[in-house]
Amino acid sequence: FRHVTCHKCNKEGHISKVCRSHTNANHNKINTIASVTSEQIKHIHPIHVPIKIDGFNVVFDLDTGSPITVIDKSIWMQMGKPILKPIKSVYSSFSGHTIPLKGEKIVKVNYNDRELELQLIVGNEDCNNILGRNWINALHLNETTLDELINNNKVLNVNSKITNLKHLIHTYNDIFKEGLGCCKMKAHLYVKSDVIPKFHKPRSLPFAYQQVV
Repeated sequence: FRHVTCHKCNKEGHISKVCRSHTNANHNKINTIASVTSEQIKHIHPIHVPIKIDGFNVVFDLDTGSPITVIDKSIWMQMGKPILKPIKSVYSSFSGHTIPLKGEKIVKVNYNDRELELQLIVGNEDCNNILGRNWINALHLNETTLDELINNNKVLNVNSKITNLKHLIHTYNDIFKEGLGCCKMKAHLYVKSDVIPKFHKPRSLPFAYQQVV
């Protein structure tokens, strides 16, 4: 190795593997990028954004890398399978694979105090509900910080759950009404006359639950 230049100290006569110089020990770290493993990625929670579409509450995953907004086919079926128009454009994933899409539709969108009519695309396979850049810009979510968006969506999620519960009770009021259900029979318990009653103290409730109960 007499005429070989060391890549570590730039001197001739040896290779970098046996170089004794430690002055440039951090030289190779300047332009390196720390690797991120899949274990680290899968623990990153998505940012959920609840939006009302044609009267249905749908929770989206915020995705600034997607130019379009897509819902899962099951959501489209819950909405009553509204008529869709064919999609002329072809969309591909980050890996280059073509995304199978069922169709598109103009829907009424309600978010906070905004009400708009926007284009919605329905996926033809099981997928996440993706909130893309077209809706992000239309709803001015790009003007909101992530902290504000997350805190606001926590409140919206609670309100949407309450609304869904009220709608569920109203739709199936026969199940939730007072009184007996399908079973109309009456029962009578026979006990021995000489049995001595026993008192059992009721289970004490946490203080936070006492007013509700």
